[in-house]
Amino acid sequence: MEKYALSTASKAFALFAFIFLLGLAACQKDKPVINLADDSHDTENFQYLFNLTPRRISDCKFSDLPTGGFVLAGEYGIKKELKIIRLAESKEVLVETNYDYFTALEVNFSFVNHSGKVLTGGAMEVYTKSRQALLLLEEPSTGAVSWLNGFGGAGVEKGYDATEASTGGYLLTGSVGDSMLVIRVDDEGQEIWTRHYGSASGISSPAPRGIKIIEAADGNFVILIEERNNILNIRYQLAKIDPDGHLIWHKTYDFPVYTGAQPYIMEASDQTVMLVTSVNRNEDPLSDEDILLAKIGAEGEVIWTRQYGGTVYNDGAEFVGEADNGDFVLIGSTGSFGHGSLDIYMIRTDPNGERLWHKTYGDQRFQVVVGATQRPDGGFWILGLSETAASADFFDYGYFILAVNGDGTPN
Repeated sequence: MEKYALSTASKAFALFAFIFLLGLAACQKDKPVINLADDSHDTENFQYLFNLTPRRISDCKFSDLPTGGFVLAGEYGIKKELKIIRLAESKEVLVETNYDYFTALEVNFSFVNHSGKVLTGGAMEVYTKSRQALLLLEEPSTGAVSWLNGFGGAGVEKGYDATEASTGGYLLTGSVGDSMLVIRVDDEGQEIWTRHYGSASGISSPAPRGIKIIEAADGNFVILIEERNNILNIRYQLAKIDPDGHLIWHKTYDFPVYTGAQPYIMEASDQTVMLVTSVNRNEDPLSDEDILLAKIGAEGEVIWTRQYGGTVYNDGAEFVGEADNGDFVLIGSTGSFGHGSLDIYMIRTDPNGERLWHKTYGDQRFQVVVGATQRPDGGFWILGLSETAASADFFDYGYFILAVNGDGTPN
């Protein structure tokens, strides 16, 4: 009797184990396998910036300096104060400046002008609880403020990007109410003109905001506009304006934009505009994302689009550059390829956007791109964020800088 009971229990356990293994096998069958890219590199070439205090700043922006070295700008502390850090090419901290007279600061951009000064901006909250577009210019050697200007009136102004004009001064783009905002200032930060572009200009609502602005080879300016109908419904528009702010053309696109996308635009050597962003895989707003590269013509027309990605996790790009031969290089992060979690991701395409190769940089830890710039020699500087140890706490992260050649080889 006891023998029979044991046999029955054994059979029951065996049946349970069989059913469990069948279910496990089915799950594994549906789970895609993470593949290495054409060439996967580990972290031995990552130059960590553990000497920064604090080790991490929010909304970090990254530029390289014409004389060598780098600039990081972002928010820190409970009050979201501004911090700008200059690093030597050896990654030694040269100048670290804190600006503690802001409250609820949004640092949306930072770049280095032709003379090596850092222009940083975004939006700040003033005592009236309104928001003002902000521009701050910092001296290269001392961190002293050359000038600081806020731009705002009865509305709620926000600045999302700026560019230096070849004829002098700067253009800031952002939003005010239900309109896109563009402000032009001189070299001293004094306002030259302000333009609002809304439904009367053909810039559709609700709440269009200029998020990227570049100067084109013809002296005009191209602006990438983001339109958010709701958290899951984002559309891009492009507008071209002349140096006085007059609208030349404007187009709307129906790309299935991912809600967390960090788009980037640049002008190619043939004077087309290249847009890279993250889009929803299979046009499903609740899905993971792929990388989209779009080539835009002289009148805003789409010449072609290409989509890149895998089948597992999120794949996104935040930078595109052009090689001397007309190829394009995209830099972002991937979960579909590499060693696990998220890795730094580089794709090189031919001039028609056909992928030539893709490479990853990272290990089993979490590594994502924060920013990238193209070097004069055709290589790239990449600023990334990584877990600091294999057993790191979720909040234990640090920055690193990675140098790669145009062929993707770390150097």
